[in-house]
Amino acid sequence: MSDDREKKLSDAKRALLEKRRRAKVKTSSVAPAKPAITPRPPEAPVLASFGQERLWYLQQLNPQDTSYHMTTAVRIDGDVDTDALAAAFHTLIARHEILRTVFALGDGNLVQRVEEPDAFEFRLEVGEFIGDRPHGYIRDLASQPFDLAEGPLMRATLLQSEAGGCVLVIVMHHIISDEWSMGLLWRELSAAYTAHSSGKPVELPPLAVQYADFAWWQRQQFADGQYAAQMDYWRERLAGDFPLLQLPTDHPRPRVQQHTGAYIQRDLASELSAALQQIAKDASTTLFVTMLAAFEAFLYRQTQQTDILVGTPATNRDQQQTEQLIGFFLNTIVFRADFSQGQTFSDLLASMRGQSIQALANQSVPFEQIVSDLNPPRDPSYSPIFQTMFVYQDGDGHQPTLGKLTLEPITVDAGISKFDLTLFTKLAGDRITLSLEYDTDLFYDETAHRLLDHFETFLHSIAADPAQNITAFNMLPAAERDMLLNQWTQTQAPFPVETFAHDLIASHPAEAVAVRYGDGVLTYGELDARANRVAQYLLRNGVQPGTFVGLCVERSLEMVVGIVGILKAGCAYVPVDPAYPQERIAFLLQDAAMPLLLTQTHLLDAVGAHNMPCVPLDDVALFAEMPATPPDVTVTPDDLAYMIYTSGSTGKPKGVRVTHRNLVHSTTARFTVYPHAAERFLLLSSFAFDSSITGIFWSLCQGGTLCLPPHYAERDVMQIAALIEQYGVTHILLLPSLYQILLEFAQAGQLATLNTIMVAGEACPLTLPAEHYAALPHATLYNEYGPTEGTVWSTVWEIPAEPEKMLIGKAIPNMYTYIMDAQLQPVPVGVAGELYIGGEGITQGYHNRPELTAERFLPDPFRGGMVYRTGDLARYLPDGNIEFLGRMDNQVKISGHRIELSEIENALLTHPHVSDAAMLVVEQTASADVTDSDLLAALAAHPDADALLDEIENLSDDEVQALLDET
Repeated sequence: MSDDREKKLSDAKRALLEKRRRAKVKTSSVAPAKPAITPRPPEAPVLASFGQERLWYLQQLNPQDTSYHMTTAVRIDGDVDTDALAAAFHTLIARHEILRTVFALGDGNLVQRVEEPDAFEFRLEVGEFIGDRPHGYIRDLASQPFDLAEGPLMRATLLQSEAGGCVLVIVMHHIISDEWSMGLLWRELSAAYTAHSSGKPVELPPLAVQYADFAWWQRQQFADGQYAAQMDYWRERLAGDFPLLQLPTDHPRPRVQQHTGAYIQRDLASELSAALQQIAKDASTTLFVTMLAAFEAFLYRQTQQTDILVGTPATNRDQQQTEQLIGFFLNTIVFRADFSQGQTFSDLLASMRGQSIQALANQSVPFEQIVSDLNPPRDPSYSPIFQTMFVYQDGDGHQPTLGKLTLEPITVDAGISKFDLTLFTKLAGDRITLSLEYDTDLFYDETAHRLLDHFETFLHSIAADPAQNITAFNMLPAAERDMLLNQWTQTQAPFPVETFAHDLIASHPAEAVAVRYGDGVLTYGELDARANRVAQYLLRNGVQPGTFVGLCVERSLEMVVGIVGILKAGCAYVPVDPAYPQERIAFLLQDAAMPLLLTQTHLLDAVGAHNMPCVPLDDVALFAEMPATPPDVTVTPDDLAYMIYTSGSTGKPKGVRVTHRNLVHSTTARFTVYPHAAERFLLLSSFAFDSSITGIFWSLCQGGTLCLPPHYAERDVMQIAALIEQYGVTHILLLPSLYQILLEFAQAGQLATLNTIMVAGEACPLTLPAEHYAALPHATLYNEYGPTEGTVWSTVWEIPAEPEKMLIGKAIPNMYTYIMDAQLQPVPVGVAGELYIGGEGITQGYHNRPELTAERFLPDPFRGGMVYRTGDLARYLPDGNIEFLGRMDNQVKISGHRIELSEIENALLTHPHVSDAAMLVVEQTASADVTDSDLLAALAAHPDADALLDEIENLSDDEVQALLDET
């Protein structure tokens, strides 16, 4: 059979031909033809078909829905015989019962009510349009709802232009029509118009049956079990869950799908079109299968979901009696592709070819019955089973004609989209045309254009080598690739590479206040002198430059003296929070192999149990003899400045090695990004937590004052508010959840001195910006992102008052970001991938953990240096900002602290009675309905209420704090 003849075959006949070609079935084993459609018995109720029933129910849910309107429009050059055209429509209405059918419930069933031709009211409307672009008028006509109970369900309007010429617009509800029917309507309308305009009788072949006969026959077939085998096929093929396709949308999915949409169109180059057709020919399959396979592979690459389901329409007219009938015969079949094992496009094409043969051979069972049988979860926000549709159209389909008049089809954008995305592929001549219909409640227009760009690039990559693995195909057009890898990574800015943080701190006026803690203060001169004495002491007591020195202190003036003193000695400080469990402290001291631990007198007994030399920083006499001048040591920017331990995936904490270059870059980048200098910074986090680096070094290196709250004050928002007012704090970094509480409980004016608020450590709620700007309109709110391995922060976003979504912004100076897939290929804008960071903040890796360092710190695939693999899922927005989407592993953050669940699991496994352990994070929110009076009422009802109240009232502050620590 020639290619031209094969193109003209119906889907079902083409599928049968493919079966025979591949010897999947023998000619003698083909299933017998279905029973012929016969006229319905006169007494039989005219029940709606299964497809009509589904559309009717959808219309009842939303009577104003126009997503199932079919609109066709043509521009007519010449004089139209309006009377003949109206008569032609009446001829078709008399000929096809379905055109004069309305719907009603009868005895619990949806019934078709066929009106008599003479009693059926239909009128060809005549109107006008201004100018030469009738598209707005056409859209208005298409958007007028139909009344399925009253009819008519077809409208025809002749729009005449004041400039000459006219436009004929036909709108039909899908419940009485389909694409095949539209072509049939135009052919018969043309024949009838020609006859009426010339005064001749209309000659059309008689119809043996009507659509209502088909609907009755279809239900009889189902009742007789004729679809049982096909239903078994679909049960097997669609077994399991139906994952919601997580396309990279611009807006959250509305609670109820509105089907508002738009579409875009483009022609593929003839060379690409020819290459795709050749791929189909080489695989002994059709262009329909080839383009469908490409679309499924593309959706997999866009979403990284391995189970991809796509719907496609089937004409469902495999009987000759239906070929001349107008009506809703169209059925939906589902193609499912599994990408979990990895495959080449050639492998996928072979798989889809076999699936298409089977699917088309089982296309007659109504999709509505499949959905009813499988009973997937229903959600009004999306279509069940699949959310994307693929439509293949042959370009040699019937073109509208109307007698001898010249007709020019008008592309109609009715503003609807039945699904999230529908890809139309049309072959006309030697060119393939792509049209993308998209839900505008989900996608911006520019996103749809970008998706089509990505798909076209993807097709080019397939055409170049279909034997490649699907994960290797390129989706990025050259311009977008350049933008992602070059333009958006150009963040270079000068910073003092050869300068050290402790030198910057020592450069400020001696009389300026550097640190405040309670009633105590340290000027810059006092801080420098005391730090120099600590450095001299370390070096005179055998501590070598370049070694680790432990610092186990509570928040205090000594904490800052110890940090700066260790740096001045050319050593790297290792913060050890005295509140840590003793086992963790022991591990840190052993892992870092520290020769000495700086601490405080009241902590000596606790830390001394670890058999390590301990020096109390608050012992003034111990350091009094030391020179107050800086020691003569040589330090390079690539030497370590500090090492902070984070939660470990193997059950042990891991030390992140941070250099002076990293520290100076991270700190001085704040001078550039933030418009206000850190005059007075309130440090809330533990100095063993990496966010402490922000406050300690930003304020001290810029000549500001570091304000330290008393122990445990960070847990009391009222104390925080009071401290902000007392110290006149200008800058603060805190968890968004804590800031939200602070805004709620702070008294008027307590936060007035703040001008820069940074939130980090956990997801920021969308409600926070409005609360912030309502309370502090003069202060700017920022969202910071960055792991310890990137030296505290890597990206930042200035949060507007009413953001649509919460972002983590763009890379800070001298840092850059990539978002890549598992093959380290950059993903397109809008597509989710793993976030990688590079630049001056990338640290030296993990202490004594070469395997883990090699796993997380990778050579930059596009330039020199290293990048850090964050394990965070993110995507670029069109303006270059990054949206954080969550973790790719089981790491979590609780109160801003990064925690590997496996570390907890391994700790549990050390217990002799625990044989296995698994950790889950369950978020619980306190009920907003529980008030103080509710709690008091519950307490009053307790039998020992009086004794409990007395006990609570008699607790000392220390006892209350101890109880808080336990909980």
